[in-house]
Parts: sequence; C-alpha cells; structure tokens
Amino acid sequence: VLTKKQVDGMIFVAAGEQTDSLRTLLHHKLPVVVVDRDLSNIDIDAVLTDNRQGGYLATKHLIDLGHTRIGCIAGPSHLTPSAQRVIGYRDALIDAGLPVDDELITRGDFHPESGYHAARSLLDRLAAPTAIFACNDLMALGALRAAAEFDRVVPRDLAVVGFDDIELASFTSPPLTTIAQPKSDLGRLAVEWLIEHIADKTRPARRELLP
Repeated sequence: VLTKKQVDGMIFVAAGEQTDSLRTLLHHKLPVVVVDRDLSNIDIDAVLTDNRQGGYLATKHLIDLGHTRIGCIAGPSHLTPSAQRVIGYRDALIDAGLPVDDELITRGDFHPESGYHAARSLLDRLAAPTAIFACNDLMALGALRAAAEFDRVVPRDLAVVGFDDIELASFTSPPLTTIAQPKSDLGRLAVEWLIEHIADKTRPARRELLP
C-alpha cells in the first residue's frame, strides 16, 4: 500500500526477519532503513543495537554480584537480536571462568507467559539458578511471577535482569534491572540515513552498531 501511495522512503521495524517484504521494497527502488534487524544477506541500511554487548553486560552484572549459576531465558532462535544476546551471555561466563551449562538455557517467544514457564522450569530443578538473565523485559516480567510462586524473594533469593528498558520495567516490585537500548539514538540515526538515502539513491548501504 505504501509503495503505491508513492512514499519517498521507509523506516522498517519488524517483529521478525521479514526478508521477503524487504526484497519487495528494494525491487521498487524505495529507500529503506531497517532498525534492530541484522539482515547481512541483504544490501540495505541497518541501524542496530549491540545485542551481544548487552547480553554480556547483563550477565557480567550478575557475576559481579557473586552469582555463578545463572539461567538464561532466550528468545526465538531465528531472530538475530535474541541469538546475539545469548552469545553475550556465554562470552561473559567464559571470561569469568564459569562453565556454560546448556541445561540453564531455556527458550521463550519474547512474551511474558513464555518467560513465566521458562523460569518455572529453571527454578524447579534440583540445582536451580540463583540468577536469571531474560533476553527481553516481557519475559523477565514472567520470570518475576514465577519467582513469587516459588517463594523466591527478588533480589534476595533470585536476581533477575531483563533487556530493552521498557516503561513497565520501572513499575515492577522491585523495579526490574534491565539493559537499556539507545532508542532515541536508533530513531534519530534511522531518520538521518533515510533522508540522506532519499537525496542520493546511489549511496552505498551502511550498517551501524550502537552500544
């Protein structure tokens, strides 16, 4: 619809990979900037968060608090941000000389209910983790509910860290510790690049990773 309405350009923020949709837009010669999806197989402007660094920082924070058995609630495996956050989690454990236990990595779908069930499965184990890194805040909210049902007081009995810094993170009890994405910077750079691309359609595609 937008290509038929003859828009000058588009900022594309997808919930999934959406490569077919993007190829269609590029076929129409429409200037496009992708936000928060690393589509390395498509020659397109992409503004990204350093998800690997974020996963590392979240896990290192828990390690610095003294935790050695840290669970991870990953997102969908086919999404690059989720995969990169788990790599950061693994990197931090390795750098700290801690074992990477795949039994402590569970998977959700970025929604609260999946985080709840994933956290329950972790806490129900004989050697349960003392900390959980959830790869987004919504799954972390589900983990907080699971902790309450297992009588784990956060953060005394169980530390929880999320990712994204959504508004709801400030209203949990206690407030959720979370990795903040540079949302304003992502949006500003995406707009600047799109304006430049509209002015010069021959400009080579670029990729920027924000901390």
